[in-house]
Amino acid sequence: MKTRDRSNLDNPREHLAWMFMCAPAVMGQPTIGHQSMFEEYSEHLVKAGAYDVEYLIEKYGRPDGTISIDDLPRRKIRFDPPRRGDNSPLNMGGSWVRVDAPPPEPFKIPDLNDMTPDEIGGILEQAKQLGYITERAPKFDVAKVEHGTTSNP
Repeated sequence: MKTRDRSNLDNPREHLAWMFMCAPAVMGQPTIGHQSMFEEYSEHLVKAGAYDVEYLIEKYGRPDGTISIDDLPRRKIRFDPPRRGDNSPLNMGGSWVRVDAPPPEPFKIPDLNDMTPDEIGGILEQAKQLGYITERAPKFDVAKVEHGTTSNP
C-alpha cells in the first residue's frame, strides 16, 4: 500500500492513488481495490484537473506564500455528456475527450415540416410498433337518457 510520502507525486498515476486507500465509500465502508485501479483513477483525475493542494503549494509556492496562476497545471480532458438518453450516471453514452476537442454535434430531431406525408406516416408507424401510440376508439359526447325524468320545453 502506497502512502503519500511513498508516492511519486509528479507521476499522475501515483499523484492521487494514495487517497483511495480505505477512503469512505457507501455507508462509510472503506474502499477496497487493487493499487492498479487506484492508479487508473488517479491518472484520470489528474488529467481532469484534480491535484493534491499540498503538492501544488510545495511545487509552485513562492517564498512570499503566493502561487502564480500561470504556473499551475491545466486540465487536459473534459467530459462531454451523452447526446441522447437519460441524464443519469447509468447512461454510459458520455465520453472524456481532450479539453481542446470540438464540442459534439447536438442530437437533432427531424423537422416534420421538411418531411413528406409518407415519411411522417413511417415515423408514426414506428411509434405505434414501439408502443408510443396506441389505437383507441375516439370518444364522442353521447346523450344520456335517464328513465323516469321528463323534459318540459
